[in-house]
Amino acid sequence: MSDFKIVKLLDPAVQITTNVTPKGVYSASTTYGVGDTVSFGNSSYIAIQPTTGNAPTNTTYWQLLASSSTNKLTTTARNLTGSTIPAGAVVYFSGVNGNLPTLALSQANTEMGSTKTIGITAVAINNNADGEVVVFGLADSLNTSAFTAGSALWLSPTVPGGMTMTKPSAPNHAVFIGFCTRSHPTDGTIEVKIQNGFELEELHNVAISSIANGQVIQYESSTQLWKNHTLTKSDVGLGNVPNVDATNPANIVQTSSYRFVTDTEKAIWNASVDETFETVSKNLKSYPYVLNYTGSQLTSIVYTLPAGSITKTLNYAGTKLTSIVLSGSTPLGINLTKTLTYSGSTLTGVSYA
Repeated sequence: MSDFKIVKLLDPAVQITTNVTPKGVYSASTTYGVGDTVSFGNSSYIAIQPTTGNAPTNTTYWQLLASSSTNKLTTTARNLTGSTIPAGAVVYFSGVNGNLPTLALSQANTEMGSTKTIGITAVAINNNADGEVVVFGLADSLNTSAFTAGSALWLSPTVPGGMTMTKPSAPNHAVFIGFCTRSHPTDGTIEVKIQNGFELEELHNVAISSIANGQVIQYESSTQLWKNHTLTKSDVGLGNVPNVDATNPANIVQTSSYRFVTDTEKAIWNASVDETFETVSKNLKSYPYVLNYTGSQLTSIVYTLPAGSITKTLNYAGTKLTSIVLSGSTPLGINLTKTLTYSGSTLTGVSYA
């Protein structure tokens, strides 16, 4: 190891009665005796009493000798998962045991397994043993061959304790782990900077309660908060629209100016001649035999009828009819408003002042 600086003398002094024996990189499966020294997380430690599975950061069994100038923040935690947690695994604090937090593998597919993510294991940690977790800064001596140097790393939604270069999308949780600074099968490095993703209701200016399907987020100026809200017609300017089936005519108010037309009325109108100009002259040979007229400006109607005895009906609801002139007949007078029965061959004119 290079660039070491002595950071602390043994204090209180520990009397070592055996030789100081370098043991290389710390291993949780190795039994160490008093005086054994190990390298662990860019630092070196000496055992002050026999130990197996207790990380060098555990001051009951180890004393820090020296630390390199590498910047990182670590903490010690215990593995009670029932199996070994490998080096480079993403973990969260699942509880406490004695005076140490306990570890579990993080995974981005659940709230519990993602939002408490704390860091990456610096070394493999056996079950029921303590180990170092890098919570910020450089995690080294890892297998990062699956990642590209310089890539952003995210908590995996599919592999417990794993990482991915693909940012997870909802409903998986997006937990940023850090950057791969060296891609290597044994000596890879990751700059750890955990950024846990947030739920919407965890934002400081959002107040969510009693969530219901189809709700929206609406700003409330009186509290300066965004709140969940069930949308109403008034919210979108439709407060006067009945909240019923719009295709039902009973739900629409009819007036003298706006009303529905029945099929019967429609048929009558389609069969009628309704004119509002001063003079009408129509060849009614192809028209229906029933003439319904509701205007008030009619001055003349000309029927061209086939020979024979034909009965016609004229329904007139106007106010200006003074006479009806038939060929060879006497005017019928002002009171004719309902029915004209005519058995001649040609109706030559209807006129009024």
